[in-house]
Amino acid sequence: MQHVFTYGSLMFEPVWRRVVLGHYQSEVASIRGFRRLSVREKEHPALVVSRGGDQIVGRVYFDVRQSDIERLDAFETERYARVTITATAVRDHRLILAQAYLALNVDELTNKDWDVSRFEREGLPRFMAGYVAQHAPPN
Repeated sequence: MQHVFTYGSLMFEPVWRRVVLGHYQSEVASIRGFRRLSVREKEHPALVVSRGGDQIVGRVYFDVRQSDIERLDAFETERYARVTITATAVRDHRLILAQAYLALNVDELTNKDWDVSRFEREGLPRFMAGYVAQHAPPN
C-alpha cells in the first residue's frame, strides 16, 4: 500500500470517491519545488517541477491499495507519470513519502497557477459531468 498526494481535482471528495473503491484516511499536506498549473481548456490542473521554492497545499490519502492505485493510474491517463515525492503534513510537520502524478506534456499547460477556489465554486460540477464521467474506471 502507498500514500497518494493529491493536488487538484482528486483533493475533492466527490472526485476521489468516484475514482477509488476503498475508504482511506487523509490529511492536508504540502509539497515544495512544484507548481500546480492550469491545463489549457480543461478544468483540472497539472503538477510540474519548479525552479523556485513554490509550495502547493493538497491532500494525502494513506495506505491506498494497489487496486485503487491502478484505478488512479487509469484516471490520470498516460499524460501523467506517477512519481515519489515528499510531502509535509500541515498539522504536525511530519514528512510523508507519497506518490503524485506529474505532467508529461507541458505543451498543454498555461503558465497560470490553478485556482482551487474557482474550481470548487464553478468547475467541479462540470468536471464531474465531463472528465470524471468519461475517464473514471467503472465501479
